[in-house]
Amino acid sequence: TVSHLHGQVQTRVHAGDVVPLAGSHTEQSISSGRSEITADIAVDPRFLTDADLIEAGLHSTLVAPLVSKGRVIGSMMLSSRQINAYGTREQAILERLASQIASAVENSILFGATVRLGVAVAAVGESICITDLDGCIEFVNPALQKLLGYEAADLIGHPISKLYPGGAGNPVLQTIMGSLSSGTWSGEVELLAKNGDLVPTFEVATPMRERAGQVVGYVCVHSDLRERMRTEEERRLLEVKALAQSKLATLGQVATGVAHEINQPLTYISTFIQALQEDLELQDLDEEKLKPRLAEALRQVSRIDGIVRHLRTFGRGGDTEITPVNLETVVDNTLLLLGGHLRATNIQVKRHIDPELPLVMGNANKLEEVFINLFQNSSDAFWEDQVEAEIHVTIRNMPEEGTIRVQFSDNGVGIAPAHLDRIFEPFFTTKEEGKGTGLGLSIIYGIVMDLHGTITCESEYTKGTTITITLPVGEGSHAKT
Repeated sequence: TVSHLHGQVQTRVHAGDVVPLAGSHTEQSISSGRSEITADIAVDPRFLTDADLIEAGLHSTLVAPLVSKGRVIGSMMLSSRQINAYGTREQAILERLASQIASAVENSILFGATVRLGVAVAAVGESICITDLDGCIEFVNPALQKLLGYEAADLIGHPISKLYPGGAGNPVLQTIMGSLSSGTWSGEVELLAKNGDLVPTFEVATPMRERAGQVVGYVCVHSDLRERMRTEEERRLLEVKALAQSKLATLGQVATGVAHEINQPLTYISTFIQALQEDLELQDLDEEKLKPRLAEALRQVSRIDGIVRHLRTFGRGGDTEITPVNLETVVDNTLLLLGGHLRATNIQVKRHIDPELPLVMGNANKLEEVFINLFQNSSDAFWEDQVEAEIHVTIRNMPEEGTIRVQFSDNGVGIAPAHLDRIFEPFFTTKEEGKGTGLGLSIIYGIVMDLHGTITCESEYTKGTTITITLPVGEGSHAKT
C-alpha cells in the first residue's frame, strides 16, 4: 500500500476501505521519517488502524517513508498474514524501493503541475518569457509570440537581449538584470518585434525560485501599452479640441465685452470728428477750444489701442513664462475685457482689494484666464432678470500664511450639494447643452495647481457660490507701490 501526501491524505487498507491518516502506521512513518517493522500487531496493537488490519488477518507490517530531496511526501507499507515476516533485509530493500518510488511520485506531481501551469500560461493574455540564470530564453507563451511576431523556435535558446533594441547594450535591460539580484523590477520598456517595430510594454520581471528558495531563472511579464497609448492620445486630442473650443467661447464672451468697452470711446471720437467737420465748413474753428478736445480724442484712441492689444495678447496665450504678477493688475485687465459685458447685463462688480499687495509668482496671461473664467461662471449663475446681481472680488494678503487669498462670490443660483464634489472635473457641467463645455473650472484648477496654490468651493443652493483661491507669495516679492 502506498500512501501519498497530496490533498487530504488517507491510507487504503484494502479495496473499498479507506481510513484517516491519524493514528496509523503511515502517520508514524511520516512523522519520524524512518522505516519501522512490527512483528505482530496482535501482540503489540499501538495504532488505531491495527484493529482493521487484524480483522483482515494481517500480523506483520513494514512501513517506509517516501523521501524526496529531504522532504517526506508519503509512505509505503507492506503487510503480511505471517508473524515476524519482515527483517532487516526486507527493510533495506523497501527503503531503496521507497526512494525510487518517491522520485517517481515527485516527478509525476511536478509533471502534472507543469502541464497545468503550461496550459494556464498559454491561455494568459499577458506576454510571458522565462529565462535561465544566464538570461537564455527557455519558454515564451503564445501571447508573446503574437506580440512580437516570432515563433517559439525563433526565441527559445536565444539570449533575452534579442527582444530589446540594442541587444545586450540596452540600458533598460541592464537595469532590469541588475535589479533582479535583489528583487522584482517593473516599468515601461520597448521591445523589438521581428519586423523591426518597437512595441511599448509595461514589464514586470521577477526571480523564479525553487522550493528551497534558490533562484533558478527569471520570469518577465509584458503588458502591451499600444492600445492604452492610442486611447490616451485620442483623449488628449479631444481635450485639446475641447480646450480650443472653450478658449473660443471665452474669446466670444470677451469680444462682447470689448465691443461695449470700445463703443464709448468710438462714440466720443465720432462725435468729435462730426463737430470738427461742422466747424471747418462754417469756418468757425477755434484752435484753443480744439486742443483739449483733440487731446481727449487721442486719449480715447489710446484706450481703444490698449484694449485691442490686450485682447490680442490674451487670444494668443502662448507665453508661459513665470514672473512676479500683481493680482490687482490682473483684475484690472480682466475687467478691461469683460467690464462692458458685465455692465450691459446689469451685473455689479464690487472690489475689495488690500492695498500694497505682495506679488505672486505666476503667468499673467494664465491668471487672467482664471479670472475671466470665474467672472463668466458667476455671470452665468444668476437667475434670469435677477435684481441686484452682484459679484464680489476680494483679494487679501495673508502674511502669516505667506499667501494671497482670492475670493469670488456671487449671489446667483448656487450649486446643488450633489454636484459640489464634481465641479472641478473636466467636461462636467450643469448648464444646458450648447451653453458650456464643462472645462472652465477644470482649467482654473489646473492653472492654480501648477502655481502650487489651492482652490475650494462653497455654495448654498439658491443663495450663491464662493470660490476661494490661495496663491503663494513670490520669494522676495515686494508690495505694490
